[in-house]
Amino acid sequence: MKKVYFLFFLLISASSLVAQDLDDIRKLIILKQYAKGKDELDKFLSNPANATKAEAWYYKAFVSNAISREPSTTILQSEKLNKDAYAAIKKYKELDPKEKLTKEEENATIFNVYYGFYDLAVKTYNSKDFEQSYKQFGNVLDVHDYIFTNNLVGGKATKFTSLDTEVVFNMIVLGAELKKTDELVPLYKKLVDANLTEDKYLEAYESLVMYYKNTKNTAAFQEYLAKGKSKYPNDSFWESIDIEYSTDGLEKEPLFAKYEELTAKYTNSYMLFFNYGFELNKYVYSDEPKTGNIADLKAKIPGLFEKAIAIKSTVEANMLLSNFHYNNAYDISEEAKKITGNKPDDIKKRTERNNASKAEMNKAIAPAEEAVKLYAAMPKLKASDKINYKQAYEILATAYKMAGNAAKAAECEKKKGEVGN
Repeated sequence: MKKVYFLFFLLISASSLVAQDLDDIRKLIILKQYAKGKDELDKFLSNPANATKAEAWYYKAFVSNAISREPSTTILQSEKLNKDAYAAIKKYKELDPKEKLTKEEENATIFNVYYGFYDLAVKTYNSKDFEQSYKQFGNVLDVHDYIFTNNLVGGKATKFTSLDTEVVFNMIVLGAELKKTDELVPLYKKLVDANLTEDKYLEAYESLVMYYKNTKNTAAFQEYLAKGKSKYPNDSFWESIDIEYSTDGLEKEPLFAKYEELTAKYTNSYMLFFNYGFELNKYVYSDEPKTGNIADLKAKIPGLFEKAIAIKSTVEANMLLSNFHYNNAYDISEEAKKITGNKPDDIKKRTERNNASKAEMNKAIAPAEEAVKLYAAMPKLKASDKINYKQAYEILATAYKMAGNAAKAAECEKKKGEVGN
């Protein structure tokens, strides 16, 4: 906002003055002897008998703001003077509900206090004193809200809207830089509650949701999550934070039940299906005591990774799916080894288990091939990537060998050695 100060003249007739001292002070102000006028005003108002004189408070506001704009006034002095002017205007309004003097000047003093603070905010920002700039924008916002709340109209019919969007946004930018996390919450709310939808305001919605997530305020979290979804429906942040919040602190069966519930709500969330599969896989293959039907839980795992891959094919999901089939093939093979009898029924069961193991190992090929393709496309591999890359080729070599494809098995062994350390 461009700084525009209002020009005005004192329009008070001598007959309105209630004391000769105040008349003398008025003359000093008309002659622009502001410093002397302020000193006399301070003396005048120090007398309790004069503290109820509305005109004196108006003059104090006028002269304080006038001195604040003089070139020789420092930033800190200007802030103090504008604060004095602001307080004096409010005191004047309290003593004169009809606001005769401020109406005559078209509220120029209070508007000039607003522009004075704004000027200080810009100056301190340009000098990179961000702490001071943040403070001055806070003063600007306070005066703005006073002007709006009291429906004050300035020169040329100047009126403020309910939200000083630019000032609030500037405070958020500065506050984030200064890490004033808690102080930013009411500022974010001003933007969000105004239903703003420009791209630059997305952070306000996301930050509020994160704040209420971290403070465990479920009602506020859900309220602002819904607002964010309605204004920025294509932002994937909403589903990821909702999933995270909904599953926070849960484990084992309660966690799996919540994931199952969420899959009906977010049918196209890679994160949801991947995390669900990952947690199930970790639980099924852990050494901890288990309850429930483990076979049913295990049977869900490949379908979850397949769903995740269908949404977004990543090395992580493909490696986990491939590893699952690889490990499951060995589990089935171990089951076959435990059938040691030579009766026809034993032989049949053993053959069925061995065939099932081969079929399961064969299922590991497609995701492992996808994983090596994705690894090969990476411009740079970390040490952990190389380990997994080799593991993918190890799975492929084993799977092709079990399928009777010795050439492909040998090729994978060779490529595994080419990955390097």
